[in-house]
Amino acid sequence: MSGSVLSHKVDLEDVAGFIGSQPGRDNTPGQTAAQQQAVAKAEASTQLISNLPMDIPKIHSADFHMTYRGETIIGKSVPFDSLAARIDIEEAHIQVTDLRVGIGRGRLLGQIDMTPMTEGSAENFRTVAVLRVQNIDVGHMLSKTDLIRGTGTLGGQINLQSKGKSLAEILTRGDGHVALFMSGGNVSSVVIDLSGLHLGEAVLSALGIPDRMPVNCLIADMSLANGVLQSQTVLLDTDTNRVTLDGSIDLRSEMINARLRTQAKHFTIATLAAPFTVTGRLKSPNVAPEIAELGARSAGAVGLGLLFPPAALLATIQLGIGDDNACVTLVKHGQARAK
Repeated sequence: MSGSVLSHKVDLEDVAGFIGSQPGRDNTPGQTAAQQQAVAKAEASTQLISNLPMDIPKIHSADFHMTYRGETIIGKSVPFDSLAARIDIEEAHIQVTDLRVGIGRGRLLGQIDMTPMTEGSAENFRTVAVLRVQNIDVGHMLSKTDLIRGTGTLGGQINLQSKGKSLAEILTRGDGHVALFMSGGNVSSVVIDLSGLHLGEAVLSALGIPDRMPVNCLIADMSLANGVLQSQTVLLDTDTNRVTLDGSIDLRSEMINARLRTQAKHFTIATLAAPFTVTGRLKSPNVAPEIAELGARSAGAVGLGLLFPPAALLATIQLGIGDDNACVTLVKHGQARAK
């Protein structure tokens, strides 16, 4: 089969089967009783990553060369606006090239190569994926979620090498790197205030006063090794604080174990730098302050040993969000401090 397909409007829930998820949602019209039951089971599951395997014998039977373009994307809590890609399948070798996902004025670009392989009696895919995030408007991206509000420009790159025949297998056996950056804009001040236990500000923020806190730069640099995502540099820089996150996400068990901490740039009597822990399952994490450390740390120690991101991130930042931004300045300042 070869050709070109255009969708004026596409619901991402209906094409979820392409990544091994259960297609459809509970209110999709025309579903059979069995399909409704499968959707309900998928939504009720504590597992976030789908483990439904791809049917390799069926893929072997296909010779498929297709370009696809979706002009308008519909999806629950999904910020995608458009989708385009070329898909080639020959002798079970799957290539997705010229992948372009429009998100506001920005875009997600990439390519995915899945080569069939046999290990003993098991058939799998050797997967290599490279995705680039360029100049995505954070406000637009978050407009369909209720988790957090914010604005800014997001960029970065995601690399993955793995093997498996389901999304879960590919991620849980994967090695690679994730680097994402946001410059300018703001996020809900509740997030920053709670991470540093600025108690008075947190109460006001919860009431909507102030509504926003400006952000200079957000850097999330993480390595992936055998299915475990480990923080290298996760840093949120504002005019008054630097919020850092140390920890890991085990994609094999879908468990997160991380520690969130604020370092004040300037001494304030209201700053109580107790860390927060983030633990539990990815689908329902728990966030709690480490109260035991609250009294053990003096405010006078706050602001010492501020962290700076490594120089190696500079090229990826410039590719994702340009040269003239606070993240570039932050990295260059760290380079100067290191000399």
